[in-house]
Amino acid sequence: MDSISGCDYLIIASHSQGVPIAINVTSRLINAGYLAHVEKIGLINVSGICLGPFSGLDSKLPIKGFSNFEKEILLEIFDFQDPNSELSCELRRHLRVLVSWNVKLTFVGSMNDQFVPLYSSLNVVMKHPNVFRCVYIDGDSDQPDFLINLMNLILITKNLCHEDHELLIELSSFLAGEINTAGHSRVLKEESVYLEGLKNTLETTQLMFEQPIRESKINVKEFNMNQYHLPWCMRGFLQELSELKHVDEEEQFSVLQKQFEQWDPVTKEQKELKFCMAVLGTMKREDVIVV
Repeated sequence: MDSISGCDYLIIASHSQGVPIAINVTSRLINAGYLAHVEKIGLINVSGICLGPFSGLDSKLPIKGFSNFEKEILLEIFDFQDPNSELSCELRRHLRVLVSWNVKLTFVGSMNDQFVPLYSSLNVVMKHPNVFRCVYIDGDSDQPDFLINLMNLILITKNLCHEDHELLIELSSFLAGEINTAGHSRVLKEESVYLEGLKNTLETTQLMFEQPIRESKINVKEFNMNQYHLPWCMRGFLQELSELKHVDEEEQFSVLQKQFEQWDPVTKEQKELKFCMAVLGTMKREDVIVV
């Protein structure tokens, strides 16, 4: 405790179910007064289960060999899917403490995570200037340019505290990695993940005035993942993109269309995704942008 309370900068990195724990512990340290003299505090949250694992995964996990006590602990992480559960309410309470103390929060997701969806690892329901989001793209996953560019634009929009019109939530199920892949853990070995968190903590300015968190509640268990919502989500997102300063939305729209037309999906999920978004190839800028 002497080392923690006496340091200049405190950086905490956590992964998966460790992310809510790190947020909880840091909040308690602040409330107890241990971090009163720490100049800067940053949390690097990697593949965190802020909104729980993928919906329906609880029925697929191999838990037959566990004791009842172990099963109860394992399945508890699915409580984060319900915004009204005790765990979810506690997580939001601790996050409010952190941002009020000017703690910098870096949420990192993996684009082929087989356990935690991007909307969960990036905690998309939370808006605040002290929150920065980024995505790790595994070179071996061979993600198409269209999806990489689209994800980049979504992150720019979210990091500027604008809406993505639930586009990321709808996309997440199409980006799930295979159960036997290492998407959930491989991100831990990527050095740039931690460098981004350090930059967000040490190279960004502090807020001059306290700003409250803006939150939206999404019950993942009740959310209707309807793939035919995607065109409407995309249209709303493109409209939001046009309102951002320093972003040439006309050029970005043209690039997205070109990359979409060149995209030749190979997996079943990506083929379904392109079919659902086929209208993007015939859209005109004036159809989606209100000038």
